[in-house]
Amino acid sequence: MNRLTRGRALVGSLEVGEMSKFLQYGYIPSINLSLGSFILSLDNMRNQFLEVSVGSSTNNIIASNVHGKSFIVINSDLVNSATIMVSGGVGVTIAAGKSAQVYCNGIDYIRISADV
Repeated sequence: MNRLTRGRALVGSLEVGEMSKFLQYGYIPSINLSLGSFILSLDNMRNQFLEVSVGSSTNNIIASNVHGKSFIVINSDLVNSATIMVSGGVGVTIAAGKSAQVYCNGIDYIRISADV
């Protein structure tokens, strides 16, 4: 199963098999957490899809605290987990090889879908 197939399962009617449709919602590929935590810039925050190519049990995706912002996090690493959080938060951990939709509740990111 590739990242686009997993994305289709998460977003339902969105035809992510067409890359142009996928990209219109914003996509950051190949986040490597083995190099350290990945801090999303304001420009990065406009994206809907975040793909982790290399996960980490100690490094995280750090996103701004924007109430109502949601992401679909695709963890393509088949060994390591990936966590998204606000700075200083607890966040959401996505298991190796899984994807999940997360939402900022104004305090931290919370899971709004199970890992698939």
